[in-house]
Amino acid sequence: MSEAYQELLRGFTIEARGASVELPSDVRSIGKWVEVLPRTDLLKTAELLGGALSRSLFRKNLGATRFNLMEALRPAVVDCIKGLDRQFLGSPLPLISDRLVKADHALFLHHAMAESYRRAVVELCHPEGDIPMMRSGNAAACIAHSLWHYQQVLLLSWKLYRTPPAGIWSAMQACYRYAVSVKLNNQAVEDGPAQVTARPHDLFVQTVLLALVNPLAFSPPELEQIKAIADALAPRCTVCAVAASDHSAQLPRDEGSAETAAGGFLEFDAFYHVLTESVSANGGMSPVLLPDGRTLPMRTALVKRMLRALGQASARSAARIYGEYRMDTVVGLSGVHFFAAGRIDFETYIQNLSRMGGQGISTAADWLDSGETPSHRMLEATVLDHSLGGYRLQWDAGQAPRARIGEVVGLNGAAPGIAEPDWMLGVIRWLRYEADGAVTAGIELLTRRCTALALRPVLGGHAGQLLRALEIQPLDEGLPRAFLISGRIEQNSPRLEVLYGFEPYRIEAPRGMETVLTETTALAVNIDYTLLIEQN
Repeated sequence: MSEAYQELLRGFTIEARGASVELPSDVRSIGKWVEVLPRTDLLKTAELLGGALSRSLFRKNLGATRFNLMEALRPAVVDCIKGLDRQFLGSPLPLISDRLVKADHALFLHHAMAESYRRAVVELCHPEGDIPMMRSGNAAACIAHSLWHYQQVLLLSWKLYRTPPAGIWSAMQACYRYAVSVKLNNQAVEDGPAQVTARPHDLFVQTVLLALVNPLAFSPPELEQIKAIADALAPRCTVCAVAASDHSAQLPRDEGSAETAAGGFLEFDAFYHVLTESVSANGGMSPVLLPDGRTLPMRTALVKRMLRALGQASARSAARIYGEYRMDTVVGLSGVHFFAAGRIDFETYIQNLSRMGGQGISTAADWLDSGETPSHRMLEATVLDHSLGGYRLQWDAGQAPRARIGEVVGLNGAAPGIAEPDWMLGVIRWLRYEADGAVTAGIELLTRRCTALALRPVLGGHAGQLLRALEIQPLDEGLPRAFLISGRIEQNSPRLEVLYGFEPYRIEAPRGMETVLTETTALAVNIDYTLLIEQN
């Protein structure tokens, strides 16, 4: 018995759930069973399908019998999943309870189908793992269908910013390595219900490429664009035992797994070079030219974020400081401004700027610290680990903000017991909604101290409206400072009048107003914010 076949036997994780109903044991009965499913009630249909699949998984079958049963049942399962998807994909996240139930059913059906097809491979090739005569087509189809459903589990989990079910990567790698061992990894399989024709190699590599770009850092529409590129480039990427080039990365493993991925590395040179060649130096769009001649229009910022993720091999291996501790956070620019300005709203802030004139605001001003408002509140989070570049933190269930990727977050860097907060500023790069209701996020640090201020652009010699803004001091010396505002400024290089207010840690005299020439750029992952970078 080969090692690859032994690995294929292990790790079936689906447990019986849902309706207590048995799947028919012969193909002729499946059609009648499917006909009586309550198709107008998607949840009931999903419950019946999920219950039948999970109960049949460990029922002994000849491999050919299970394969034929799955093939007869699969169109109904895929159709049910598509109906469920339409009712929750595109909804605001985190999902409300009824949509979350539908998403859970869709994930479970994909997972159950993936496990069932993997079980069919095991039974087809029993007992030693050799492909029986005239069964290579069935075995290749089982492997490809299993990999496709596992891929859909991960893709759907990423779109919902959820933790995938346990064991998905181990199962995918077991399927792929077995396909390689029996020389089926490059056999094309036509898949009618999924509307794809793909090789096991391509399905596996597509999924690994998606994982490498940090899928939790992208919106669902962006993830679909990235998948289109991964689908086209997967045939040109190679799974290898050792790192073959500078653009190689270790295969993903399940979260919490202490074992190194046995499959080695993915060499993704072709994927990387197509992206680098497409990046436009000017303009907001970078058309990506695919090997088949198609061109995909993509935002330049999106392509750059993908390249940034692929190039973070050193960052992924950088030392991180572990140890859970609590930290106060504020989500959103207006909230950060409120607390960094001494707990006053923006209207009061600009009124008092006017009152104080050009002399700045005293740290002892009697109108400071007016208390929190319902819309501006600090949320305590647990820092799971951090490095020089940022934090991985978690908000408890019931205390989690309705955050999104690209939202700014204030982090109180003051030591415990210090009454006056010392606000750092970061941006959410990825999100994950945990099963217990908690929210985990990766925060990239923008500055270790931000200052609340007001600014107004000067256009054509006329000063515009005062805007809420934050001053961002660079993390590295020698770089220019920047100002962050909500919304957009159409002028590319606006001159700004910057009005300073409350600066509790400033050693020099308070600042009043100064004029700054800047260049505009969108905050990398969120078009609602604009960075105004000072020109030297």
